Amino acid sequence: DDSTLGLGMDRGQRTASLFLVIAVLFSCAGPTVPPPERASEVVDSGIFAEKEKDRKPPQSLPVNPPVQVSFEADPVLYAALSGDGNTLAYVLEKQGRSSLWLRPRDPAPRDPEIAALPQKRLEGVGRITAPALSREGGKVTFVATDYDAKGDIYVLPADMAELSPQRLTGRDTADGAPTFSPDGNRIYFHRLSRGEVLPRLAHIDLNAGAKEPETLREGAFPSVSPDGESLAFVSFEKDSGGDIYVLNLKTGKTTPITTGSAQDLYPTWSANGKWIYFSRFNVDTNGDGVITPGDNAVISRVALEDADLWVHPLTSGTFSAYQPMATSSEVLFLSNRNGAGNLWALPLGGQIPAKEDAQAQMELARILASRLPQQDALAVLAYHKVLENFRQDTIYGGKAAYEMGTLYQRM
Repeated sequence: DDSTLGLGMDRGQRTASLFLVIAVLFSCAGPTVPPPERASEVVDSGIFAEKEKDRKPPQSLPVNPPVQVSFEADPVLYAALSGDGNTLAYVLEKQGRSSLWLRPRDPAPRDPEIAALPQKRLEGVGRITAPALSREGGKVTFVATDYDAKGDIYVLPADMAELSPQRLTGRDTADGAPTFSPDGNRIYFHRLSRGEVLPRLAHIDLNAGAKEPETLREGAFPSVSPDGESLAFVSFEKDSGGDIYVLNLKTGKTTPITTGSAQDLYPTWSANGKWIYFSRFNVDTNGDGVITPGDNAVISRVALEDADLWVHPLTSGTFSAYQPMATSSEVLFLSNRNGAGNLWALPLGGQIPAKEDAQAQMELARILASRLPQQDALAVLAYHKVLENFRQDTIYGGKAAYEMGTLYQRM
């Protein structure tokens, strides 16, 4: 269980370990022999220069490093990726003023005449949050507070700068987290009515004119599957921290995907619809005694074909990674690992590369566990990868689980 990351040794255990190390060092040292007297000599500095030249640089870690995608000086607070993976939308905030920006996912297109610079699409509509793009990037929906301080849903053509956004909801509810259906004709979102405690899922048909939104059930942060038949969302009904569920839009059947004390937020689907990616908060990384979204989030995923619905972490937790967006080849996310919040990317499998067999995957984990300085968080992640890819191998699976538990204790 990842929640044990906070365990460590008490003072007595640390003292005992220290004495054990000292005892071993003394037992291996042998008798002390005074060095022989040597005549003073002049050492040629060229010898040290040759040794320095022959010294090999430290080897890089055999892991996938996060790659920075955006390089904004002002923090990127929210981001979205179109379904085809070609367009990014994100929100910047400077001196309390929000702005909505659009840019290609690839900042260096093959045709150098195509402008690839970020373009400011909107500003001056209050606080802007939670943008989402249609599959081809032709429309963008978002939340703004210009008309209602609680937040309303808006929609806007992405490529027509002269048009103003259309407001879709009113002051009766607090609305958030909009997302498009695959055909771009419907927007799903969550709303909280006056007097209610928990938000509810709702949708509005863009082709129905002034029709009121239709409410579905309790839930928040909806994400539509690529085939448009299911809705992943966060439920707070049984867990105030949030668990991931999937709603079948045809039958109305709801299936729990995650459970437990961890806070699971921001679900999103893989491009093939077989995985659900999300952000998990389950370690008190800021030391305030409680787990909140102010702690480091870990990008995690669940395979829907897995009968046990095991949760597999993809990032180490040494930095915060939240609001994942998956394409056919990578997962993008927000992180402030270099200071200001920006977009980053990793392969779909996360920081730990997948190996060809259980033995090679286990060897990678052992290499990380033995590195100095210690890379315990990455080593734990690597042992998780053994269980993710080779859980059926009872020998290596058992060894990985044991080594992981040992590392948790050391951490």
